[in-house]
Amino acid sequence: MEEKKDIQATPQPQKKVLTKEELAKKRARERALAEAKRRYFEFYDDVKHDGAKEW
Repeated sequence: MEEKKDIQATPQPQKKVLTKEELAKKRARERALAEAKRRYFEFYDDVKHDGAKEW
């Protein structure tokens, strides 16, 4: 006899539900990372264009 696997019998991983505070912290962290990335690329874009200048 073949053993049939019941789909409902296998436990499904539960998705974590974030509270408002956790969601706010996550969004703030993402904003801070995006701002840091923007500043980094803005700085190096300026350096690249200023490379022809004589200092």
